Amino acid sequence: INADTAEKLSDLLRSNVANHYGDSSFPGLEMCGKTGTAEVGDDNTGDNAWFAGFSQREDFPYAVVVLIEDSSSNARQAAIPVANKVLQSIGG
Repeated sequence: INADTAEKLSDLLRSNVANHYGDSSFPGLEMCGKTGTAEVGDDNTGDNAWFAGFSQREDFPYAVVVLIEDSSSNARQAAIPVANKVLQSIGG
């Protein structure tokens, strides 16, 4: 994609974390990202919870994708804490 489109997408994903999930979900990481929840079948199993994102910090150029299958929680409750824990463990 061209640079303008990439910058706009990055700004939107950064706003999503800052204004919807809260920077406190990713202390010190300057995260950009998006959650998602995928329904799975008609039975009583949970939904799949997703978070995909990346840090804007130049000294911490990491991206993360978390998928939790059959989650009893939504993506914000299930996937974001896992993403934060992984990123913090590698030096966030």
